[in-house]
Amino acid sequence: MRVLRAWPWTIALAAILAAFVLLGLFGVGRHTSAGSLVVSGVVTLLAALALSRTLSLGVRVTPSGLIIRELTRTTPVPWETVKSVTCEKSQGRGYVPVLRLGKERVEVTVLAAYRQDVAQRRADVLAQAFAASRQRRS
Repeated sequence: MRVLRAWPWTIALAAILAAFVLLGLFGVGRHTSAGSLVVSGVVTLLAALALSRTLSLGVRVTPSGLIIRELTRTTPVPWETVKSVTCEKSQGRGYVPVLRLGKERVEVTVLAAYRQDVAQRRADVLAQAFAASRQRRS
């Protein structure tokens, strides 16, 4: 199973969340009231959970399809539903690999990039995996 990641964004988000975890741990040690200790503990726990999720962001390429893991959700995409893979200008900023699922268009934002050539390389890897899945099915 291959995992594709946008490493610069993953590392940046992980560094920010790690800083929040460290600040939270520092804060837990400094609080004296029960209420502020609970708030610091909850914030630290949430930052730690977000950090662990951040370290698993990306797209897993499996023989049966893709598993797109974003910060707040995981989306499985079976190869049978994919019609094509392209690289397009994002509805937000930059460029993004796009999966065409019939009439539906799914932007793989976890692999987005500001440079078109970077996003195109990521889309090419997805397209190659899609082509390989079609060969296995035929």
